[in-house]
Amino acid sequence: MKNISIAMATYNGEKYLQQQLDSIAAQSVLPDELVVCDDCSKDDTVEILENFKNKVNFEVKILKKQINSGYIKNFARVISETKGNYIFLCDQDDFWFPNKIEVVLKTFKENPNIQLVAHNAIITDSDLKSKEVTLFNSDRENSSIVNGCITCLRRAFLDSVLPIPECYEFDSWFTTVANRLNLRYNLDTALSFYWRNDMAVTID
Repeated sequence: MKNISIAMATYNGEKYLQQQLDSIAAQSVLPDELVVCDDCSKDDTVEILENFKNKVNFEVKILKKQINSGYIKNFARVISETKGNYIFLCDQDDFWFPNKIEVVLKTFKENPNIQLVAHNAIITDSDLKSKEVTLFNSDRENSSIVNGCITCLRRAFLDSVLPIPECYEFDSWFTTVANRLNLRYNLDTALSFYWRNDMAVTID
């Protein structure tokens, strides 16, 4: 059984993807697997992933969809393909700090009843220049719902949240369930940059 999985959904992400992958490879605690589902990219996204796969010492599984299904369904698919006890959700265009996995795992171990950890992130522009605000204190962040890219789940939590209802986005559904069951932990430590750039597929 694998311990640490990263679930990433990609679509035409060549502009920022390599920097995100490099930040994963630089983690103080490496994942056991990176599972990526590509939603019919028309650029060099898949080639970048294949090259990365050949350079790292952990498993990289690349799933290639034949029909474009959109961001939400793509993430649902990739999450279902992970095998780890802890599942880190990962966007193609963010940047992780080197201690992200290590700190989140420590938080889970110190809080054995928690099923979802959400950490803070520094909002930046496309050049990684800080906008002097974090997700947890920005006007755009609803305190009850957090972005998927700053969350990690215990595998056992999937029994409570899958399948994802069609009326929900996956991250809002996960945090809604965790909130209702009092299974969420907010970690106010910034562990990544949250890029707002011209290639983002999520809503600003």
